[in-house]
Amino acid sequence: MEGLWFNSDPDTGEISRIVIALRDGAIVMRAFGANDREPIDWGETLATPYVDRIGSSVITGLTADYDFGFMKTRIAGNIKYGTLVIQSYNEFSDGSGRPAYFTREFFSKEVAHRPESLPAGEPCAAFSDLPKAGTATGAIDMSNLTGHWTNTNPETIAITHFDLFPREGRYYLRVFGAGRAEPWGEAEANPHGYDVSGGRAVAFLARYDLDFAEITLAANENKGLIIIASFHRFKDSSPRSSYLKREFFYRREAVQR
Repeated sequence: MEGLWFNSDPDTGEISRIVIALRDGAIVMRAFGANDREPIDWGETLATPYVDRIGSSVITGLTADYDFGFMKTRIAGNIKYGTLVIQSYNEFSDGSGRPAYFTREFFSKEVAHRPESLPAGEPCAAFSDLPKAGTATGAIDMSNLTGHWTNTNPETIAITHFDLFPREGRYYLRVFGAGRAEPWGEAEANPHGYDVSGGRAVAFLARYDLDFAEITLAANENKGLIIIASFHRFKDSSPRSSYLKREFFYRREAVQR
């Protein structure tokens, strides 16, 4: 986590960059607030490190506190796929009546990717297309994701619920849209694993080709939820623009435990 981290949003009104360093055996953070001219230096503060599991020595998260006199800010950060995710919890203490507020932003470093080349003649677009040494490739099992899934948002205007089920060695979706009593029909769900070794499914891709629209459903599982990014493209003569929805679904069977 050491180094200089830049906010991925150049128009941020919050923290523009963060420096994390190791000093005298402790981790320190130096944050800079966004400003038109020069970033506002918040100064250094001690950070408390966290590992991803008991027994690990790899730091994947931290917390830190700032006290500005008029406001106290607690920062909670974690690393995910090379991105530093920073959540800030800001509470005013100056009697101004301003309510506490929360931000969540993403930071990255300047990265130099490894220069190795793929093996000659391998049909691969990237290293991730190669099986790991000593592992075999195999089929993907999506039985872990079958069932009835319901949108966590009771006020959704997109997908309310869907069924994922097997039939004759394949998997299919039956999706219900908000305001429609009948499903969109059935569409095959193509399972995807975490890598080319196969095993349990962690994601699936499906496509509905309706008379008036084409809808692509890009889904992945995380912490017992299925997250679906649905891409809607209209094929009729209406002036409606293409749009994206990203929603979360829980399995009914989990609630009934």
